[in-house]
Amino acid sequence: MNAPIDISGVTLRTPRLLLRPWQESDLDDFYEYASVDGVGQMAGWLPHKDKAESARILKMFIDEKKTLALEFEGKVIGSIGIEKYNEEQLPEMASLRCREIGYVLSKDYWGRGLMPEAVQAVMTYLFETVRLDAILCGHFRRNSQSAQERAEVMTANRVPAAAPRAKPPKMRPRLTAAVRQKEGRAARAASRSHTSRGEGRSRAPCPEVYTVSTQMAASCQAPSQKARGTTTRSIFCVV
Repeated sequence: MNAPIDISGVTLRTPRLLLRPWQESDLDDFYEYASVDGVGQMAGWLPHKDKAESARILKMFIDEKKTLALEFEGKVIGSIGIEKYNEEQLPEMASLRCREIGYVLSKDYWGRGLMPEAVQAVMTYLFETVRLDAILCGHFRRNSQSAQERAEVMTANRVPAAAPRAKPPKMRPRLTAAVRQKEGRAARAASRSHTSRGEGRSRAPCPEVYTVSTQMAASCQAPSQKARGTTTRSIFCVV
């Protein structure tokens, strides 16, 4: 299920980046990278036509309180959204607290390892502070840049290299079995204690990863500008 998210006041720091809520003063930086051809298409949205379009989407970022700005050397160069995933596509996740992350980075900063650095910080925050059980991260199969970034995130989480190469249809039963195993542990823990959820809960040293293929036709920034295609989704799951 989609867990509630509110990033108001959240600040995350990495060796090179500051991740924080968006501000109205970020408009120029936002339009600068969002208007460049080839940036938004990777995430399913078209380049911004003018600054007014960027202003509308920036207001949405601020109001919805689920998208972080990526600041590098005082300049906003991208974003990470903590989005709702399609619960109908993944019914086996119904008992888990989940979200899906989506991200975009200015073309001027591609190839420098900045996005894996940012995603790792957000995943740590979501698992350790928000106490999510699973995080989904998908990309269009044509997007080789995001595929590489996903591989780097897996490496940072010490995920076995064989996991992302496994065929998607074989991963679905493994995910279902893992969720049922978690539910069984939770039920046994509840029978022994009446403490609130999350107290005393042990976390795995790193998340397991499960890969599924789904159809995506949506855009978190411009709902009227949809891009269709098959996505590969990695599900990072602490079970």
